[in-house]
Amino acid sequence: MSYCSQCGKELVQGAKFCQNCGAPVESAAAAGTGAAGDGSASANTSSGDSSSASYAGYYERQNAQSQNAQRQNAQPNYNYVEQDIPSTGLNVLAFFLPLVGLILYLVYVDSTPRRAKAIGKFALIGFGVGVALGIIGAVIQGAVIASMFF
Repeated sequence: MSYCSQCGKELVQGAKFCQNCGAPVESAAAAGTGAAGDGSASANTSSGDSSSASYAGYYERQNAQSQNAQRQNAQPNYNYVEQDIPSTGLNVLAFFLPLVGLILYLVYVDSTPRRAKAIGKFALIGFGVGVALGIIGAVIQGAVIASMFF
């Protein structure tokens, strides 16, 4: 069994290129004769076997592109920054449920301060409106009950 020198996967017998990464396969005999310097490897390439060389170049480029993509995917993307704009949906949620707004404020305050400020503002406004409506409701209820007895 032979294995690819690039990716280490098992090679199909007689294959010229690795089926996994596309790297050209160097057979032991070709590597040995090329190293011996008898000219058989250079004679093979000069005999018009340009299609094999073009395929090798293609697969080498593909392998290099694949490795570059893998490197880019492996590294964290420090250029990504979450947009720090207020969210209408979160603001409405904070207005009607101020406790949820407080929690969202605490979640977003470090990463997106503008969004957190807007959520906190809507939570405070919602809390104030709730308190005001509660007071107005109590006054109206007291007035209705008082009018019944007097």
